[in-house]
Amino acid sequence: MKILVTGAAGFIGSWIADALFDRGDEVVGLDDLSGGDLANVSGAWRFVDGSILSVGARNLIEEFRPDMLVHCAANARESASQFQPVDVTERNYYGYMKILEACLRTKSLQKVVLFSSMSVYGKQPPPFSEELDPQPEDIYACNKTMMEWSTKILASVHDFRWTIVRPHNCFGPRQALFDRYRNVIGIFMNCILRGEPAWIFGDGEQQRAFSYIEDSLPAYLKCIDGCDGEIFNVGGIVPCTINESWDMVKSVMGVPAHPVNYLPWRPLEVKYAYCNQTKAIERLQYRDTIGLKDGIQIMADWARRRGAQTWRYDEFPL
Repeated sequence: MKILVTGAAGFIGSWIADALFDRGDEVVGLDDLSGGDLANVSGAWRFVDGSILSVGARNLIEEFRPDMLVHCAANARESASQFQPVDVTERNYYGYMKILEACLRTKSLQKVVLFSSMSVYGKQPPPFSEELDPQPEDIYACNKTMMEWSTKILASVHDFRWTIVRPHNCFGPRQALFDRYRNVIGIFMNCILRGEPAWIFGDGEQQRAFSYIEDSLPAYLKCIDGCDGEIFNVGGIVPCTINESWDMVKSVMGVPAHPVNYLPWRPLEVKYAYCNQTKAIERLQYRDTIGLKDGIQIMADWARRRGAQTWRYDEFPL
């Protein structure tokens, strides 16, 4: 099958592109490297450096004529989305519409796998189940909700299959250690590697459920291969606090006394956010096989090899 993976130099996108290529699919990966890294591109599949908003992306799609779109590209800085709403909307909702329209114009598209976010659930009481209606609380979540709705609307008119994945708190090798605005485990590790104090917003008692990438990847592939017309939460089963995850990272990296600064709460941050995994366990055979502690150890070993990364800063318009 001919599969276009957007965000293919990113964390989740690169793992998916490799897995699809390894099993025999023809893969083209598109990424503008705004949040991804060329180090994540294996070289086995065709990589194109370009934005989903560009004319070049449309020309690529006209040439490649994909059977399937796996859409991972995003400005995924949820907490920062209130301070750069135009950029977040362009690189999430508008960019997705441009890519999806271009794919539909080829008349070759059979299926879309959209990587959405558990942020669509907002502040509803956890654990979030797929049956809950979206109640987005921030600009990023609004974009993801619109992307989901638009996928269903266009599929009903243009007759393509779809599956929506709502991943959450996935971590592991290839995660962007340089990103100050997302991926808390990666931020913790880079702070330690750089010899800088880490930071935690609020009191650190926020609850999340983390999933190591190689635990989530088989579930993602099952969504690609089937489960048409369905939505799946895919992420960790057992929630923990941010403070607990910080203690694990310190322990694994051998710095039990590393300093941390507690900062004011971020605007609109949801304190308790984790999902019900019953559907993923039963239908996708999701398991925390590696789990949080062992996953942090594997990621820490990779992070040490990668070395301390220079932080990337954005200039927010608001």
